[in-house]
Amino acid sequence: KNGTRDIGLMQINSYWVRKYNLKEEWLFDPFYNAMWGAYILRLCINKFGNSWKAIDCYNKGQAKAKNWSSYTFRVCKILYGGEKCEGFWLD
Repeated sequence: KNGTRDIGLMQINSYWVRKYNLKEEWLFDPFYNAMWGAYILRLCINKFGNSWKAIDCYNKGQAKAKNWSSYTFRVCKILYGGEKCEGFWLD
């Protein structure tokens, strides 16, 4: 919907590909993709702590990260089930 796309095993958003000038074709290598995914998640956790905002940052970058979003809601539902995530504010 927003013109970005997610690539490979860790679904690395094209925002990060542009930001770090990553070779897109390399992201189809599971090892390379997992290493970059872990690195990006660590950057987000360092900035926002162990929070839903860090998870959203992983998905769309630091500048657009929110505490609650449709993405964090989907992650919450996968982790905890729909009932425990009811009441999440959705963007």
